[in-house]
Amino acid sequence: MNRALQLPEQKRWPLLLVVLFLLLILITVYATLSTSAKRTAVSIDALMQQRVGIEASTEVYQAAVASAAKNLAQELDIDLDNYDITEEAYEALMEAAASKFGNCHQYRLYVLNSRSYECYTCKTRPVVTLNYGQTFKIGQTCATKKERYRNTLPAPDLFYLVEHRGSIFEVLVAEYVKLMLFQNSHERRLIIKHNSLQPDEMLLPPGNKILR
Repeated sequence: MNRALQLPEQKRWPLLLVVLFLLLILITVYATLSTSAKRTAVSIDALMQQRVGIEASTEVYQAAVASAAKNLAQELDIDLDNYDITEEAYEALMEAAASKFGNCHQYRLYVLNSRSYECYTCKTRPVVTLNYGQTFKIGQTCATKKERYRNTLPAPDLFYLVEHRGSIFEVLVAEYVKLMLFQNSHERRLIIKHNSLQPDEMLLPPGNKILR
């Protein structure tokens, strides 16, 4: 009688081993898919860094790619669940954007003569003095210079310089990266010191209103 009662207990061990084996397979598959997704995301960051050609940290490029994906998806009315986009999502965005935006470029407005300029992100004063060669604005557009500003730039004594040409995604990344780099630049520190600004203001060039 005792042996007959113990038989069902003994038969449970093979079943338990099968369940554990299947669980191990599921964990392995999940880890493989997660690693593959991370590698894809990194490859897009590396691709943008290669195409844009600006030296910056991986974290800055990751933030730039996520920002570009978010802005472009909203512009195209595409729902993206995750802005750390995969290669498939990136290709879909590029295909949808190609016909709508065409050729785009990232530009910079340089100062030609020392004078006062409006500062949108300054807190202590509405205008700042910029010197020759300093940056008034970093921007991007898929229009021509004339279409973007017509016949008049936003302020006198400015020079419009195209710094990067490419897809809308590339120029959005280029704009974001350069705005982020401006925050810790020697140029910003000089402008702050010359205009007696606080260290926590004018995080963007004077002519920029927001970081997209």
